[in-house]
Amino acid sequence: IDGLNEFMGFDSAEVFNPDKGPSEGKYNMLKTYYDLIVKNKSKYILRGSASATHSIAQMNFGAGSAAMIPNGNWIMNESLGESEYEFRMMAVPTVKNALKDTDGNVIKYNYAGQPDYMLIPSAAKNKKGAKEFLRYMCSDEILEMYAELCGTLRPFNFDVSAVKAKVNGFTKSVFDIWENSTTWYEMSASTLWTSGKVHKYQTTNPYTTLLADNTITASSWCQTEYDRVKAAWSDFTK
Repeated sequence: IDGLNEFMGFDSAEVFNPDKGPSEGKYNMLKTYYDLIVKNKSKYILRGSASATHSIAQMNFGAGSAAMIPNGNWIMNESLGESEYEFRMMAVPTVKNALKDTDGNVIKYNYAGQPDYMLIPSAAKNKKGAKEFLRYMCSDEILEMYAELCGTLRPFNFDVSAVKAKVNGFTKSVFDIWENSTTWYEMSASTLWTSGKVHKYQTTNPYTTLLADNTITASSWCQTEYDRVKAAWSDFTK
């Protein structure tokens, strides 16, 4: 968590350095992906799936064309609700030398994507009512309703046991991962981030790039990203 927060601080171009600091973790993650998936893509990846849109890929998965798919917890409501098969969410394998707790168990992390924002315009005629609405949206009642209907959890700590009794097996598996992990939400207060000058992946999407180009490795992708960020940093910070 400390490394992720350091990276999202974007204090210097060095946070993208794959040889030290927080991006060393990014490199280790992509190397694991490269060794596990890219090197074995002829065995693991369904032929033709790379050219499918995400919605078509999800529909094919729901129809039983593939054994698993990298996806988010929204897939049940988005594509799998009418499928005849049962599905569960599985945590991804851990990398070598993953952090362990004092009992020797791997520390599990649950990653949540970029947050959505709700804003009250300065010219709003009913600011008080808008603030009350936002408070209501953060109440236990709404958190439970949101979890039950959407199959996902907003960034609050609350007891999901009552909700788990109402949802399907897939959503229960999502909640199990959430309950047994440390959740980290991708966000940054850096003006470089909020202005769109820097991103989590500064060049291309590494997953699709590594799959599509056999000449690019996890190491070369990370080094290219670092070199480009260093070269552009003075422009970013103007």
